[in-house]
Amino acid sequence: MGRDFDFAEFHAQSVAEQIARSEQSDWLLAGDCSFLPKSGKQTYGKGIFWSGSSSKSEPGLEIEGYALINPNTKEAYMVDVEQTPSDLSSKEGSAEDYTRVDHYVDHLRRVIRRYYWVRYVALDGYYTKHKVLSFFDQAEDCDMIGKLRKDADLKFYLDREKAKASGVHIHGNKKYEAKFDHEDPMSQRHLWKLIGTLEEDADIELYQAKMYSPYYKRDLNVVLCWHQKEQKHILLFSTDLELAGLKLVQYYKSRFQIEFLFRDAKQHAGLNHAQVRDAKKLDFHFNFCFANINLGRIVAREQGQAAFAFNNAKRLGYNNLLLEKFIANSGIDPELPEIRLALQKTAQFGLMSE
Repeated sequence: MGRDFDFAEFHAQSVAEQIARSEQSDWLLAGDCSFLPKSGKQTYGKGIFWSGSSSKSEPGLEIEGYALINPNTKEAYMVDVEQTPSDLSSKEGSAEDYTRVDHYVDHLRRVIRRYYWVRYVALDGYYTKHKVLSFFDQAEDCDMIGKLRKDADLKFYLDREKAKASGVHIHGNKKYEAKFDHEDPMSQRHLWKLIGTLEEDADIELYQAKMYSPYYKRDLNVVLCWHQKEQKHILLFSTDLELAGLKLVQYYKSRFQIEFLFRDAKQHAGLNHAQVRDAKKLDFHFNFCFANINLGRIVAREQGQAAFAFNNAKRLGYNNLLLEKFIANSGIDPELPEIRLALQKTAQFGLMSE
């Protein structure tokens, strides 16, 4: 899809100064898709896509976005957005088939080419596919952080030295000690390494192990997140076998910051309200919405705001504009101390506490 305006370059230049304020190693990429409802029959790309809000597939549009995220400061900026074509199969397909997964990989390849210095890419569970993992096999100094199915087929490696020390006799060339028991993970607690608890919730214990996946035919750095009270678990992983487990969890959790970008674009930048049907015009609309969100966050950052709410930014701008119009048409001197104080107080009207 051609573009009359290079938004990818515009996004890159917009956030360059923000990125430079910290080490490049502090940043990671996060990718995800977002569903946009759309009526009519002639809009480019309209098809059946998964809607997270309704937990089912619905007719509409889908966009895929990649954001730069700083897990330490929670800064997040959308740097590339593309619309998903509707004429591609939602199944991964064979190596010869070109499906939505291939489209996502091609998009990721272009983003990585621009942000070649990014070490980790955090993706949700849908992206845990053969084709995506194969891409990271070929990507230089770039690894994936993602999520596995709860019942993922995984095997624990046999620790021969530990087995011998405990007096266990090992037969032949046995390589694996056990298969992951997804129905009762804590029955295999001894096979995991306890690395701590979740900072925000002490009821969630974190365990780590290097495991083999027969389905993906590769080793994975796996972290088991076990909720003691609810007796439930999730499995996170990285293709970087040396990544510390606590970092892995922190990086995956920070991926959720991209959801706030989608939310703000829908609620405050009109992402869902495009009245166009042409592919180029839709592409312009989508990227223009996120450009506004990025610039709003950048301005707030430069003004020293630790927390930023786009709703407050809009309200503050509206209040200031209305007050300026009122003062200009009332013949009041805005420089009078009493008037300036009144304006400052009134401009805050309707702002939500953060």
